[in-house]
Amino acid sequence: GITLCGTTVTGSVSVTGTTGPVVMGGSGCAKDTLGGSMSLSSNADGVVLSNNAITGSVSLSSNAGGTTISGNTIAGSFAVSSNSGGTTI
Repeated sequence: GITLCGTTVTGSVSVTGTTGPVVMGGSGCAKDTLGGSMSLSSNADGVVLSNNAITGSVSLSSNAGGTTISGNTIAGSFAVSSNSGGTTI
């Protein structure tokens, strides 16, 4: 898995094919600031995208284990598709 907590990234972020949880922000974390787009796809153990500032587009697709999206500011387009385990927005 991967966790970003209070991180600033000036470019894009892509996380694909992890076997552990993917946590971007959330409870107890300072806001992540992403200067580009974000793509989270084909991750196996859940995705949390919470309380982030993202200047580009966001795509979440084909993730398993549940997807939770809350409290984000997304300046670009936002797409969620083919995730399993439930999606909470």
